[in-house]
Amino acid sequence: MNKLASGEEKLSIYDHRVQQLIFSDVRLADILKAPKAVAKTEVPPVQRPGTPAPRGSANSEQLKALTNKLNTSGSLKDAVALRAAQMRRRA
Repeated sequence: MNKLASGEEKLSIYDHRVQQLIFSDVRLADILKAPKAVAKTEVPPVQRPGTPAPRGSANSEQLKALTNKLNTSGSLKDAVALRAAQMRRRA
């Protein structure tokens, strides 16, 4: 390298080392010019088969269960639980 730098030796453009250097420079330039990779979009959550339950069906089932429990027991505690569930449903 020192001899090349001082001019004592010359390096031909057809030398394989020079050709590799040129090729790697061209390839690096192509890589730098290439468009950036597009970010992957988020995949939506997996849909389960079947139809969804109608809105409010869980609440109505809970109210029916509490009403039946109140009818069988007649307890004040069950009445309070039923009334609280009815108030939550309206809110």
